[in-house]
Amino acid sequence: MAVVPVFVSSTFRDFHVERDVLAGPVRERLDELVASLGVRVELIDLRWGVDTLGVSEDDAARRVLDVCLREVQRARPLFVGFVGDRFGFVPEVTHARAVAKSAGVPESQSVEGLSVTALEFGFGLLWDSAPDGDHVVVFRDVVGQVPADWADADRGAVQAFREEVAAGVADRSDVVVADYTVSVEGGVADLGAVTTGGGRMSFEDLMVGLLSGPVVRKAEDLARLEAEAGVGVSGSERLFRDDHAIVVGRDVMVAEVVESVAAGGRVVLVGESGSGKSTVVCAAEKVLRARGVVVVSSLLGASTVGVSGRLLVEVLAAQLSSWTGRDLEVPSEGGVEELSRWWRDVLADTVAVFGGFVMVVDALDGFVSEPERSDVWPVRGLPVGVGLLVSTTVPDHAQILEHEGADPVRVGLLPGAVAAEAANAWTQASGRQLPASVLSVIGTQVRSPLWVRLVVDLLGDLDADDFAAIAQAPDQAQAIADLLLAQARSLPCQAPGFLETDLVGFLGCQSRVGLDV
Repeated sequence: MAVVPVFVSSTFRDFHVERDVLAGPVRERLDELVASLGVRVELIDLRWGVDTLGVSEDDAARRVLDVCLREVQRARPLFVGFVGDRFGFVPEVTHARAVAKSAGVPESQSVEGLSVTALEFGFGLLWDSAPDGDHVVVFRDVVGQVPADWADADRGAVQAFREEVAAGVADRSDVVVADYTVSVEGGVADLGAVTTGGGRMSFEDLMVGLLSGPVVRKAEDLARLEAEAGVGVSGSERLFRDDHAIVVGRDVMVAEVVESVAAGGRVVLVGESGSGKSTVVCAAEKVLRARGVVVVSSLLGASTVGVSGRLLVEVLAAQLSSWTGRDLEVPSEGGVEELSRWWRDVLADTVAVFGGFVMVVDALDGFVSEPERSDVWPVRGLPVGVGLLVSTTVPDHAQILEHEGADPVRVGLLPGAVAAEAANAWTQASGRQLPASVLSVIGTQVRSPLWVRLVVDLLGDLDADDFAAIAQAPDQAQAIADLLLAQARSLPCQAPGFLETDLVGFLGCQSRVGLDV
């Protein structure tokens, strides 16, 4: 996927509110900055998502460290570090050494007595073994009624860490350093107006300003690499494909579709919105291209405003021009009948001269005007040699194409067990895990792929209030798993605008906070 991962490092109990802002409005604004490049931003926030249930504290520390350093490495060159008034959890040195070694840290680098946060800072940007990057380091000072668990009793360790970080980033061209002061009253930090650089602004604006440059530069690098690799799709299509990248429970359907259209057959996928048709289309197209089959395609579902038949023909004709080397100029004059006749002639001539190919069009219901909205003329009357794969929510479209020899394939809901597998796959794609108990709830009934995806998206909704609610529980990992299981069981299972048996609303995760880092 075209993702810019940004690792966020800090101690946890005292930075929950900042992390909420980063994971919410800051990430959303950064996404807007890079959307045209076909890239999205992932703020790696390990407050949850590491499976530490049912293991000893030592084993939990090893798992957390392993995930932390691996995610720091995945996010390079972007590392965002916050330094406050805590040093954080210090794991047992043999575990720290083992995990550091597996991450490629030299034996000469001391890890004894370092907290998880200090290890992240060292591996991310302070140690000699850390590569140059595009980093942001932010120091926070608190004024007002400071909560007791926001500051360590051992001020010496905290001060030493602050000084080490400050010295390590001083005069470095690859690190942007900032600071802010936040007022706290009644245990609540006022992030709406923090003091920084002699002025006042919101924490959100501060972080968007600090992260915009590094994120955009990385996104531009990704877009350039994809352009050099010949990925000729728009940014919106690239994001759309990423959103439909997990294929679980549809393997047989994809294989059958590929065999049919590669042999010149026609298939129309029909089903409710959110049933997973686009996922099948994207997966089948990917397999066809990997086999060397010539494909011209358009994902109408990636458009937020709908398209016309003329625009679709222009997109497909441009791809045919690229393949054949011929200049296919779509007529600018004449009505739909003339354009339809020209299009059928172009397709027949292309097959006669260059051989067969496959046309892929997702979401025929994306047409916004007549007559294509009613009769889908751009994908009708195709000559022999042109395979066809289309999808639609409109049964009449399927009937029209069936009369022309297309095979209608109904795309429905996922069985419960498959839905749970899909949820687990989406969660693991972001480096996290779902508790088995939560997967069990998901698997109690049939689900739509849309429901599953939205469930996974809701994982990021855990916020400071959730963590505060279970702050005193002796086993934090178990406490969060229990909290999420209770939420999952209490939510309804039907979705407005989809099917009556299928509804959005669910959270699930496993926690790292039990290690008090």
